Amino acid sequence: MQASDLLVQPSMTDASNSVAKEMGLLSKAIMVSEGVGDYSEYVVHGENGILIPTINSKECIEKELKRIYNKE
Repeated sequence: MQASDLLVQPSMTDASNSVAKEMGLLSKAIMVSEGVGDYSEYVVHGENGILIPTINSKECIEKELKRIYNKE
């Protein structure tokens, strides 16, 4: 985890994921699916993570990765 810049956890059914929470505790960026499991309870889009839609997630993930790595 320490060697990672970002966790991308797209899922349509994942109830929760302790890896996403642990990355957040390490102040690492996380990208998780909006409206899936309990992510929306502790991830605030643009503040402590990125919420991606379950529909058209590929395009959103690509856009967000470019934005992050180009520091836009």
